[in-house]
Amino acid sequence: MTNIDLYQSIQEEKNTAQKKGLMERGLAIVIFVLVFSFAVWGGLKFYNSFLNKKLVGINSQITTESVKVDASKMDKVADFQERMDIIKQNIPQKKDPVEFLGNMEKAIIPGIIIDSCEFKYGDKDKGDTLTFTAITDSFKSLAEQILSLKKVAYFKNVEMGSVTREQDGKIKFIINAGF
Repeated sequence: MTNIDLYQSIQEEKNTAQKKGLMERGLAIVIFVLVFSFAVWGGLKFYNSFLNKKLVGINSQITTESVKVDASKMDKVADFQERMDIIKQNIPQKKDPVEFLGNMEKAIIPGIIIDSCEFKYGDKDKGDTLTFTAITDSFKSLAEQILSLKKVAYFKNVEMGSVTREQDGKIKFIINAGF
C-alpha cells in the first residue's frame, strides 16, 4: 500500500510541475506577443511618418511646378483634355473623318463653293449632323447639290436651310444633313 501512496504523490508533483511550467511558458508567450505588438506598432508609426514626409514633399513640388506654368499653358492643357474627352466619346461610334470627308467630297458637285462647314456630334434630337454653307451661281446647281447629297447613302435626312441671293448675284445656301 505504501507504493500506491508514493506513486500518487510523485504523480501530483509531476502535475504541479507541469502546471508551473505551463504558467511560466504562458507568461513568456504573453510577453512575447506584447513586445511583438509594440514593435509592429512602432514600425507602422515610423512608416506613417515617412509617408507623411514624402507626401509633403510631393505636394510642395506640385505647387512649385504649378506656379511655373502660366495661364496660357494651362488653357492649352485644358483644351487638350477637352478634346481628348470628346475623342473618347466618339471612339465607340467609330466615326472615321477620312471616310466622312471622302463621302462629302464625292457628293459636292462642280460649281459649288463651300463657305463653311460645321459638325455636331451626339445631338439628342437630330443625332450627328453636318451643316454647311455654300455658294453657287444658279438654282439648278443648288437643286443638283441637294440631289447629290440625297443619293449618297452615308448622308440621311438632307434638308435645305436658308437661301439668300448675294449682292454680286451669287446664291448662298445652307444644307443640313444627318450622318
